[in-house]
Amino acid sequence: MTKPEKQEFIALLKSFARLKEEMLITEDTPIADLGLDSIQMMFLVNAIDKRYGAVLPIHQFMEAKKVGDIFVILQEALA
Repeated sequence: MTKPEKQEFIALLKSFARLKEEMLITEDTPIADLGLDSIQMMFLVNAIDKRYGAVLPIHQFMEAKKVGDIFVILQEALA
């Protein structure tokens, strides 16, 4: 398992997001602002699993409100 670096994690999220190139993604960015549908969210979960070797609890992932929430879920899954 690979320990996630916050900026690398945000870059991974940005690669899946449908947003304007200049939009800044931070820990406080609402998940809804990323423009992901449920299928894209599942692809993102799979990408996180492959990158970090962590299986995220789907129910927690889908309930996350902000980018920082997903990062915390990832850290907990790796603990």
